[in-house]
Amino acid sequence: MLVMVVLGAVLLAFFLLFAIVAIYGFTQPSEVYVACSQVLHVKPEEVFPSMGDFREFILWSPWSVKDPQMEHRITGQPFEVGTKYTWKGNRQVGSGSLEIMHIEANRIVDMALVFGQREALIRFCIEPLNGGCKVIWSMTSNMGNNPFARAFGPLMRKFVSQDYQLGLRNLEKHIATK
Repeated sequence: MLVMVVLGAVLLAFFLLFAIVAIYGFTQPSEVYVACSQVLHVKPEEVFPSMGDFREFILWSPWSVKDPQMEHRITGQPFEVGTKYTWKGNRQVGSGSLEIMHIEANRIVDMALVFGQREALIRFCIEPLNGGCKVIWSMTSNMGNNPFARAFGPLMRKFVSQDYQLGLRNLEKHIATK
Protein backbone atom coordinates (compact mmCIF):
# COMPACT_ATOMS: atom_id res chain seq x y z
CA MET A 1 0.00 0.00 0.00
CA LEU A 2 2.80 2.43 0.93
CA VAL A 3 4.61 1.57 -2.31
CA MET A 4 1.49 2.48 -4.32
CA VAL A 5 1.14 5.82 -2.52
CA VAL A 6 4.81 6.67 -3.10
CA LEU A 7 4.61 5.57 -6.73
CA GLY A 8 1.47 7.66 -7.21
CA ALA A 9 3.14 10.70 -5.65
CA VAL A 10 6.22 10.27 -7.89
CA LEU A 11 4.06 9.94 -11.01
CA LEU A 12 2.01 12.99 -10.03
CA ALA A 13 5.17 15.03 -9.41
CA PHE A 14 6.59 13.91 -12.77
CA PHE A 15 3.34 14.81 -14.54
CA LEU A 16 3.23 18.24 -12.86
CA LEU A 17 6.86 18.95 -13.78
CA PHE A 18 6.16 17.84 -17.36
CA ALA A 19 3.11 20.12 -17.52
CA ILE A 20 4.95 23.11 -16.04
CA VAL A 21 7.82 22.79 -18.54
CA ALA A 22 5.36 22.41 -21.42
CA ILE A 23 3.32 25.45 -20.36
CA TYR A 24 6.50 27.49 -19.85
CA GLY A 25 7.74 26.38 -23.29
CA PHE A 26 4.55 27.56 -24.96
CA THR A 27 5.11 31.02 -23.46
CA GLN A 28 8.59 31.29 -25.01
CA PRO A 29 9.20 32.57 -28.54
CA SER A 30 9.99 30.01 -31.22
CA GLU A 31 12.98 32.08 -32.35
CA VAL A 32 16.06 32.59 -30.20
CA TYR A 33 18.15 35.66 -30.96
CA VAL A 34 21.46 36.46 -29.28
CA ALA A 35 23.69 39.42 -30.08
CA CYS A 36 26.86 40.65 -28.41
CA SER A 37 29.06 43.52 -29.48
CA GLN A 38 32.52 44.91 -28.85
CA VAL A 39 34.01 48.25 -29.85
CA LEU A 40 37.51 47.85 -31.28
CA HIS A 41 39.93 50.67 -31.93
CA VAL A 42 40.95 49.39 -35.35
CA LYS A 43 39.62 49.84 -38.86
CA PRO A 44 37.01 47.37 -40.19
CA GLU A 45 39.51 46.04 -42.74
CA GLU A 46 41.81 45.04 -39.85
CA VAL A 47 39.05 43.01 -38.17
CA PHE A 48 37.38 41.46 -41.19
CA PRO A 49 40.09 38.83 -41.94
CA SER A 50 39.52 37.32 -38.49
CA MET A 51 35.90 36.62 -39.40
CA GLY A 52 35.97 35.70 -43.07
CA ASP A 53 38.88 33.27 -42.73
CA PHE A 54 38.22 30.22 -40.56
CA ARG A 55 41.98 29.78 -39.98
CA GLU A 56 41.86 33.13 -38.16
CA PHE A 57 38.54 32.37 -36.43
CA ILE A 58 40.05 29.27 -34.79
CA LEU A 59 42.72 31.47 -33.15
CA TRP A 60 40.22 33.58 -31.18
CA SER A 61 37.14 31.36 -30.98
CA PRO A 62 35.88 30.88 -27.40
CA TRP A 63 35.53 27.16 -28.10
CA SER A 64 39.21 26.80 -28.97
CA VAL A 65 39.91 27.89 -25.39
CA LYS A 66 37.43 25.34 -24.01
CA ASP A 67 39.02 22.53 -26.01
CA PRO A 68 42.54 23.22 -27.28
CA GLN A 69 42.66 19.62 -28.63
CA MET A 70 39.58 20.14 -30.82
CA GLU A 71 39.83 18.70 -34.35
CA HIS A 72 39.34 21.28 -37.14
CA ARG A 73 38.72 20.85 -40.85
CA ILE A 74 38.35 23.67 -43.36
CA THR A 75 37.23 23.17 -46.96
CA GLY A 76 37.19 25.98 -49.49
CA GLN A 77 38.96 29.30 -49.64
CA PRO A 78 38.87 32.17 -47.14
CA PHE A 79 36.27 34.86 -47.83
CA GLU A 80 34.28 32.68 -50.26
CA VAL A 81 30.67 31.58 -50.08
CA GLY A 82 30.57 27.82 -49.51
CA THR A 83 33.75 27.67 -47.44
CA LYS A 84 33.09 25.29 -44.57
CA TYR A 85 34.59 24.75 -41.14
CA THR A 86 33.82 21.55 -39.23
CA TRP A 87 34.96 20.69 -35.74
CA LYS A 88 34.84 17.83 -33.31
CA GLY A 89 35.66 18.47 -29.69
CA ASN A 90 35.06 17.51 -26.10
CA ARG A 91 31.68 17.60 -24.34
CA GLN A 92 31.92 21.37 -23.84
CA VAL A 93 32.24 22.18 -27.55
CA GLY A 94 30.63 19.17 -29.23
CA SER A 95 30.80 18.87 -32.98
CA GLY A 96 29.29 20.78 -35.84
CA SER A 97 29.93 22.99 -38.83
CA LEU A 98 29.88 26.59 -40.02
CA GLU A 99 29.49 27.48 -43.70
CA ILE A 100 29.85 30.93 -45.21
CA MET A 101 26.55 31.80 -46.88
CA HIS A 102 27.00 35.51 -47.61
CA ILE A 103 29.92 37.88 -47.36
CA GLU A 104 30.38 41.63 -47.84
CA ALA A 105 33.99 42.73 -47.53
CA ASN A 106 34.74 44.58 -44.30
CA ARG A 107 31.03 44.58 -43.32
CA ILE A 108 29.20 41.27 -42.99
CA VAL A 109 29.81 37.55 -42.84
CA ASP A 110 26.72 35.30 -42.62
CA MET A 111 27.18 31.64 -41.76
CA ALA A 112 24.96 28.61 -41.44
CA LEU A 113 25.61 26.76 -38.20
CA VAL A 114 24.78 23.09 -37.76
CA PHE A 115 25.27 21.89 -34.20
CA GLY A 116 23.76 18.50 -33.44
CA GLN A 117 20.09 18.72 -34.36
CA ARG A 118 20.14 22.53 -34.19
CA GLU A 119 20.59 24.92 -37.09
CA ALA A 120 21.14 28.65 -36.81
CA LEU A 121 22.19 31.72 -38.74
CA ILE A 122 25.37 33.32 -37.44
CA ARG A 123 26.22 36.88 -38.42
CA PHE A 124 29.33 38.97 -37.92
CA CYS A 125 28.60 42.61 -38.63
CA ILE A 126 31.23 45.35 -38.57
CA GLU A 127 29.98 48.92 -38.14
CA PRO A 128 32.53 51.72 -38.72
CA LEU A 129 32.93 54.22 -35.90
CA ASN A 130 35.18 57.26 -35.55
CA GLY A 131 38.60 55.80 -34.86
CA GLY A 132 37.47 52.18 -34.90
CA CYS A 133 34.55 49.86 -35.39
CA LYS A 134 31.85 47.97 -33.57
CA VAL A 135 31.72 44.19 -34.09
CA ILE A 136 28.36 42.55 -33.57
CA TRP A 137 28.21 38.74 -33.32
CA SER A 138 24.69 37.39 -33.49
CA MET A 139 22.82 34.12 -33.76
CA THR A 140 19.25 33.42 -34.78
CA SER A 141 17.82 29.94 -34.26
CA ASN A 142 14.30 28.63 -34.76
CA MET A 143 13.29 26.36 -31.88
CA GLY A 144 10.15 25.23 -33.69
CA ASN A 145 6.80 24.49 -32.06
CA ASN A 146 8.07 21.90 -29.59
CA PRO A 147 7.43 23.45 -26.15
CA PHE A 148 10.35 21.56 -24.60
CA ALA A 149 12.79 22.93 -27.20
CA ARG A 150 11.34 26.41 -26.70
CA ALA A 151 11.71 26.07 -22.91
CA PHE A 152 15.44 25.61 -23.54
CA GLY A 153 15.65 28.95 -25.41
CA PRO A 154 16.45 31.18 -22.38
CA LEU A 155 19.26 28.85 -21.30
CA MET A 156 20.58 28.80 -24.84
CA ARG A 157 20.58 32.62 -24.91
CA LYS A 158 22.51 32.72 -21.63
CA PHE A 159 25.23 30.25 -22.63
CA VAL A 160 25.67 31.52 -26.18
CA SER A 161 25.86 35.10 -24.92
CA GLN A 162 28.61 34.15 -22.45
CA ASP A 163 30.58 32.40 -25.20
CA TYR A 164 30.15 35.30 -27.62
CA GLN A 165 31.33 37.83 -25.03
CA LEU A 166 34.41 35.71 -24.34
CA GLY A 167 35.00 35.34 -28.08
CA LEU A 168 34.80 39.07 -28.69
CA ARG A 169 37.30 39.73 -25.89
CA ASN A 170 39.54 37.08 -27.46
CA LEU A 171 39.11 38.79 -30.84
CA GLU A 172 40.20 42.10 -29.38
CA LYS A 173 43.34 40.47 -27.92
CA HIS A 174 43.99 38.61 -31.19
CA ILE A 175 43.76 41.83 -33.24
CA ALA A 176 46.10 43.60 -30.80
CA THR A 177 48.79 40.91 -31.23
CA LYS A 178 48.71 40.86 -35.05
